[in-house]
Amino acid sequence: MDLSPKNLYTDNNKNVGYNLGDAGDKLVERVIRLNKVLSKKIGSKKFQKKSSNYLKLNMKLTKLYDKVKNKRKDNLHKQSTDIIGQYDIVCVRSKPKRIGC
Repeated sequence: MDLSPKNLYTDNNKNVGYNLGDAGDKLVERVIRLNKVLSKKIGSKKFQKKSSNYLKLNMKLTKLYDKVKNKRKDNLHKQSTDIIGQYDIVCVRSKPKRIGC
């Protein structure tokens, strides 16, 4: 079983576990869009007074971050439960990091 940043894992049978589904990708795109909008609001600069619209959008963005975090966590638990159900023994090892080239 190999872990990668793009996919959650790839097992010996070439089954791939994904980090997020389509709904998660849409949430991530929404986070990116709201971050762009938030950066244009009054209050995004260091010494500016935060406007009420800035604070409302910031709260909305915080809730969206929590949704993405919970979706990833839920998916991870579902994938790990499936792996445990499929195999009798699951071994985890870490590869040593290469330093330098």
